[in-house]
Amino acid sequence: PFRTSSTVIPDFVRSVDNGTFDPFFLYILVLMGSSYSSTYPDIANYQRNQDTLNSTYRDRLVQALFVGENREDINALVPADDPLLIYNADQMEWGRRLAMNPEDDPCNTTFIVGFNDWLCPAFRENDLTKS
Repeated sequence: PFRTSSTVIPDFVRSVDNGTFDPFFLYILVLMGSSYSSTYPDIANYQRNQDTLNSTYRDRLVQALFVGENREDINALVPADDPLLIYNADQMEWGRRLAMNPEDDPCNTTFIVGFNDWLCPAFRENDLTKS
């Protein structure tokens, strides 16, 4: 994704919080969250306990994607009244701060060991702004 930490996450948060997020695309939230789950061996935060997905939802959502459930079934796994519950609460608080106070490189200015020191490199490795 393009500008994962500085644009994608804050835009998701902003659109859900202000009621403009289209529920048809709930599965996109799942795809984004699972892409940066610490369960994938090819990303920097693998087995580092820094997940974008809430542990309550993580295993079921990742499994749904892995077995190829359809969009409607994946959307049904996400709480429609508060879809951001599928995300780690601390990461969502970070996303809300970024939505209110946008930054060009939040992983640089809010880099915190034990919070996003492994997650930020995962974002950077997959950010299309870097070559």
